[in-house]
Amino acid sequence: MAEPTLRPGPVVLVIFGAGGDLSWRKLIPAIYNLFLDKWLPDEFAIIGVDRREMNLEEFHDHLLDGVNRFSRRGKADPTTWSDFTSHLAAYFSADLSDPAMFNALKGMLLISTKYGTVEQIMYSISPYRQRSSRLSQSSLGRLVLRVSVTGSGLLSKNLSDGILSLLKN
Repeated sequence: MAEPTLRPGPVVLVIFGAGGDLSWRKLIPAIYNLFLDKWLPDEFAIIGVDRREMNLEEFHDHLLDGVNRFSRRGKADPTTWSDFTSHLAAYFSADLSDPAMFNALKGMLLISTKYGTVEQIMYSISPYRQRSSRLSQSSLGRLVLRVSVTGSGLLSKNLSDGILSLLKN
């Protein structure tokens, strides 16, 4: 495969809900495939945040299991996986409704800026209104919300109104 010519600059991706099923089955296998296809920058880091208690090694093992089961390429090569996990910079268990967690995350992200301009993307698997509000107030970086709505139109409208109010802030 030819090396992609339009690769982004340095980026830190913070995944809220990183220990959950969607990250395990979909998000991390997709990011791993982008890594294999050389679509990710050389300087990228992933920070996982979740309520689930895990250390960094357990986080790596959990994600490897997901990649091995759900990647379009099948099981990960141990050497390539080791290269990829060098970009899985941190995992911490936190109460996502606690403002102190966002302050700690902000400090961690400030360290990344010593390397120059770094795009900071916050990816929220399940955007609860309180978490999204605190995230927008913390001005950490660009917020990407994954929204899956089933059920009544009223639920969809309430969710849309909530997201719009965050964007106005």
